[in-house]
Parts: sequence; C-alpha cells; structure tokens
Amino acid sequence: AAYANALLAESGVRTVVNLSDSREQIEAFAAQEGFDSAEYMALYDAGQVIALQMGVDFTTDDFKARLGRGLQFMATQEGPYLVHCSEGKDRAGFVCALLSCFMGANYEAAIDDYMTSFENYFHLTEGSEQYEAVKNSNIVPMLETIAGADLRAIDLVAAAREYILSTGLSTEEVDALYANLAKDYSAEF
Repeated sequence: AAYANALLAESGVRTVVNLSDSREQIEAFAAQEGFDSAEYMALYDAGQVIALQMGVDFTTDDFKARLGRGLQFMATQEGPYLVHCSEGKDRAGFVCALLSCFMGANYEAAIDDYMTSFENYFHLTEGSEQYEAVKNSNIVPMLETIAGADLRAIDLVAAAREYILSTGLSTEEVDALYANLAKDYSAEF
C-alpha cells in the first residue's frame, strides 16, 4: 500500500521482520497489480527483510524457533525496525510485548501499549467489559508466557531476556539485540 510505503521511507526503516509471510508470498504480493511498496521491496532485495511464516500460537516450539531466527536477524542488522504480521495483534503483539519488556517496560506499560490498538481501532474503553476481555484473553497470556510466573511480582526485563535466550540466541546475540534496540536512530534523520 502506498501509505505503508511512505511510512517506511519517512521513518527510515532499515530492517523488516515479517512474521506472517514466506519469501514466496512476499514475491507473489509484489507481482500483483496495484502493489505499491517499492521501499519494502528495495529492503527485501537488499536482504533486509526476513520472512518467518509464523503461526499465531505463541505457545508452540515452532513459534519460538522461528522467533529466535527473527531475533538473531535483528541482532545482526541495524534499525529502525519494522516488525509486522497480518493484523498486528497476535504474532506482532507478542513480539512487540516481548521486546518492550526486554527494553524495560513494566506490566502496566506492556498492557497499555498492546491495548492502544484496540482502543484506536475497535474503540474499546479502558475498564469496559470488552476491554478487560481482550486484555485477559490476549496480552495477559502473552506476558505470562514470557514471564512464566506471577506477572506483578516478576522482573519482566529479566524474564524477557531469559525467554529470548530460550529461543536459541547466544548471550552475545542477546546483548547485540539489546544494543541495536537501544540505539537512538532518530538522530540519523
């Protein structure tokens, strides 16, 4: 889409983690009439897009293994990053929550960040029955998977680091991922 292409260019994205598609699917999308994302394809052609073709069940070993490949890719590539899937609430929701916790977000911040999409797109109001249902069925189980314990009593930064290590990254790769994510890329634009 033209608007997505413009946002990619404007934000200076250098690395894309495509959680939902395969390389063949990306190439098929690009071949369709009306495809309008030259910026995305330039990154793809330059080897700056990883296609992980992940399922939506974040509790599976396959999800974790594919996520590990994506995180290793991020650890070796410069940002800014675009992490996306089809809708941004399951796969991307989990990955963004994980990376947010890894970078220092606490329980409340992770919940608020995730729920912003539901507030903006579905007009859910914090505290409403629908809001609480989405929160308790989506983001809370994601954070529980990351933490593996009582969420309010755990250090989510340490839990996220341990989860990332469990995907297969080495300590050095985790440190490189952290350094890449912590870098201030805004000064470059």
